[in-house]
Amino acid sequence: MNQYRYIKLRNGEDIVSMVTVQHDTGTVEMVLPCNIGLSPSVTGKGSVIKLSPLVPFTKDNKIVIAASEIVYTTSIGEEFIAFYDKAIKDWVHLRDEVGLDIMSPKQELDKGADALARMTEIMKDRLLPEDELSFEEELDLMEYEDKKILH
Repeated sequence: MNQYRYIKLRNGEDIVSMVTVQHDTGTVEMVLPCNIGLSPSVTGKGSVIKLSPLVPFTKDNKIVIAASEIVYTTSIGEEFIAFYDKAIKDWVHLRDEVGLDIMSPKQELDKGADALARMTEIMKDRLLPEDELSFEEELDLMEYEDKKILH
């Protein structure tokens, strides 16, 4: 029977998954396991939880590990189950229907630079010539804005 479980692996990874223990083989079957990443919230209240697929390079939904690789496991709360279910639904949709762009860090930077250049051109085309200020006019405007400060 599948159960939602938090799993701490011997290698230090924190995992959340639907789990079935195979007692006869000494293995644990994890369905759509995710790494858990926690970071402090910028609001100062609680943590931000990031879930990412344990093995994002496969369309297999099940991963089998030796039970001896697990340090400990525990149940998870209903609110976290809902969070995990949504993350899994979104991941499967992205993986199976939208498609994934697999690229190196350099390719990602190049793609971002190209997108920024396209956006810059679009914004330039939208500006009317009479809306453009010269550099000197912009400086004058900035100086005027600074003088409007009330003390």
